[in-house]
Amino acid sequence: MRPMVSIHLRAEIAALSTRERQVLLALCRGLYDKEVAEELGVSLGTVRVYRKRIGDKLRVRGLVPWALVAWKLGMIDLEPVARDAMARFEASRGEEDRVPATSS
Repeated sequence: MRPMVSIHLRAEIAALSTRERQVLLALCRGLYDKEVAEELGVSLGTVRVYRKRIGDKLRVRGLVPWALVAWKLGMIDLEPVARDAMARFEASRGEEDRVPATSS
């Protein structure tokens, strides 16, 4: 169950442009700035400008708060995002540094 979302938060999300929402969702999927730039066909500098605008409009900085905002509004499902982020993290580390999977 998702927590209730304030009217102010909805207004802040509504203030995002279509492209800002695309950047936000790509970042929440775990893409790096360079990958977002390639996916959207824009420069790395443009992605950084969008990141700043998103932070200014949402009045928070960083991917974790942004992901929580997107989750609260039903824009993303955190379970696959977390799973993908963990896979990317593990792929970036050496075999000896990997955390063993837990069984559920």
